[in-house]
Amino acid sequence: MIWEIMYADLLFKNFLMNFLGENQGAGKAAEKN
Repeated sequence: MIWEIMYADLLFKNFLMNFLGENQGAGKAAEKN
């Protein structure tokens, strides 16, 4: 059970970091333009 929770938490954090990374990348690209 605890492994399932840790795995789900890891997937969520990975998704969140990818989402935030894409937003930051778009912001940096907008600043360059």
